Amino acid sequence: MNSKKTRSVRTKHTMVEKIYKGEAVEIDAGLAPLIEEIWKAGISTYMSCQEVSEGIAWIEFDTVQDLLKFLNIATVFEPENNSIYNRAQYLNTDGIILPIWEFRLNLLDIEELTPNRQPGDIVSFHASVGAYFPHADIPALLENLEEFNSLREADCTE
Repeated sequence: MNSKKTRSVRTKHTMVEKIYKGEAVEIDAGLAPLIEEIWKAGISTYMSCQEVSEGIAWIEFDTVQDLLKFLNIATVFEPENNSIYNRAQYLNTDGIILPIWEFRLNLLDIEELTPNRQPGDIVSFHASVGAYFPHADIPALLENLEEFNSLREADCTE
């Protein structure tokens, strides 16, 4: 996948195997179409879960830049209070029905699994960021990413 060590995650969801950067990876079936479109858009992910808590999906993006690229492609300006746009920014949330989006910065010392590591050895932190959002938002996110990718593919063939 990338230079970071990967962590195994137990899941209760049905998994499907996909190829990502030349390696076989397992993804929750409920997120697989969205994750594949994210990858087609050139955005790196690290882990994901179709329902990390009731009604909430989670995608861990490899970098903050990957998250921002995802948000800039997969969301569109919608002034309605319950829109993905407003819930992702935590704006105009009066009377919203669906939960707001949450983001968590996560640090991983990529030297963590170095054999024979000793106190005082160097550390090498990498920051990834998790996006937690309502499962109900997946169809709209998928539609926007598919549109972006199809336009990009059309530009490449002209």
